[in-house]
Amino acid sequence: ETPSGKRDGEITEERTKPLIMGDIIFLANLSGEVFAMHRTDGYLFWKIRVETGVEGALSYGRSKLIVGDLHGTLYALNARDGSESWRFKVSQEWLSPAVIYRDRVFASTSADELYAISETYGKEIWHYSHRGDEKMTVRGTSGPVVFGNDVFLGFSDGSVASLSADRGKLNWLKKLKTRERFYDV
Repeated sequence: ETPSGKRDGEITEERTKPLIMGDIIFLANLSGEVFAMHRTDGYLFWKIRVETGVEGALSYGRSKLIVGDLHGTLYALNARDGSESWRFKVSQEWLSPAVIYRDRVFASTSADELYAISETYGKEIWHYSHRGDEKMTVRGTSGPVVFGNDVFLGFSDGSVASLSADRGKLNWLKKLKTRERFYDV
């Protein structure tokens, strides 16, 4: 269980799930701290601080920890020592875990955008922006799912999209909306 924190005067709850890779547990919190600890004895391997809080955007792949903060910075950290490999900046929050697949990082923002970023260099390869007809949404975002050469992502207007992982070309878009309010995927 993680402690509750405060942000902008309101009480919030930690939403970032810990990750376990072998004997190492990785954690991030609303204070912007990122940790690597021994899973069974609690020994701290490393601890760093990113610019602002992390709320859900923590993932692991190819010896990298991908951390997204609430001010729009996505970090690739070396899982061994916490050193920064690269950072990628947008103007929206990162609220869901990214996915590393082959040589790409797929990450979605709170503004219904999906980015494909070079896993090695941290440069944008492509991005897809979805603007739906949402009137009211639940704060959060669907994380991308990669299968084969397709990336799937749900949006705040109740739609789900399939995009080509290589070029970001839209394969299909399906509206699943069934309610008048709060129909986020």
